[in-house]
Amino acid sequence: MLALLLAVTVIWIFFSFLTDGAFVTPRNLSNLLRQMLIIGMLACGMVFVILSSVNRPGNRGGWLVLVSLSRYRHSSRIAELP
Repeated sequence: MLALLLAVTVIWIFFSFLTDGAFVTPRNLSNLLRQMLIIGMLACGMVFVILSSVNRPGNRGGWLVLVSLSRYRHSSRIAELP
C-alpha cells in the first residue's frame, strides 16, 4: 500500500514539473483522487466476490484464482496449472 502511494506521489511530482505546475490544480487533484477512489472501491468489491465464492460447492473459479495468484504470483506459469 505504501509503495502504491509513493508511486502515485512520484508520478504527480513528475507531471507537475513537466507542466510547470498546471497539473497540480485543486480541481485536477480532486478529479484524480475521485477516480482512484472509484477504481479502488470496485477492486475491493471484486476481491470480496471472488473470495466469497470460494466455498460454494458448484463454484471453484474463485479457488482457482486464489491458488494461482498465491502460488505463482502473476508469473507466466499460471497456464501450467493442472
